[in-house]
Amino acid sequence: MSVPMAKRLLEATAFMVRRPKSTHAVSVVALAVVALAPLSLHAAGPSGKKHHRRASQSQTTTLTKSCSLKNCTITGSMFPTLNLPCPGTPGTVCTYQVHVNAQTHVSSMDQGLFRFTIDGKSASSGGTDSNGYVSWTSGDPDSGAIAWDTRSYSVVVDVSNNTQDEIHRIQVFVGCTDSDSSGSCDVSAGFSSMTADVYTIEII
Repeated sequence: MSVPMAKRLLEATAFMVRRPKSTHAVSVVALAVVALAPLSLHAAGPSGKKHHRRASQSQTTTLTKSCSLKNCTITGSMFPTLNLPCPGTPGTVCTYQVHVNAQTHVSSMDQGLFRFTIDGKSASSGGTDSNGYVSWTSGDPDSGAIAWDTRSYSVVVDVSNNTQDEIHRIQVFVGCTDSDSSGSCDVSAGFSSMTADVYTIEII
């Protein structure tokens, strides 16, 4: 699977600790913090929109995924599914702004990925490719030797209600693609956090 590389990302200083390329996967996901509360102050977000609610999650347990086929792609969910309502009648359009920060690691020369979905569908209108993917590195010969990089990315997606105050499901994944055709890739996410904000059109 070929995934186009997106350029919008923020990088923090990497800790230069040598680490061999892994050939196996260990997948452990544990929820550390979940917060869901209405805010009295407007969060920074889309212009002309009213802020309704923010939800956040954080993760302290390492998630690792790997695949062992030429040009393979694999992903793993970084957080439990976040259920966040859009206040309003059927047809109401809410804007969801989803932001992730994470320690990441990917095997040398391979492509590191985030994937964003809402209601099981790709969040492709908000800054990803048609499958919801965004690349945070690709083809780096030193990526396998760096223990952790810190990556950050946001998507902004409009979602329409089918029912009153419909609850929409938000998921964020980390993944990798064997972009150098070596026959395998592995990816990890360490300390991670996610925030999701809900906005509607502000009527004055």
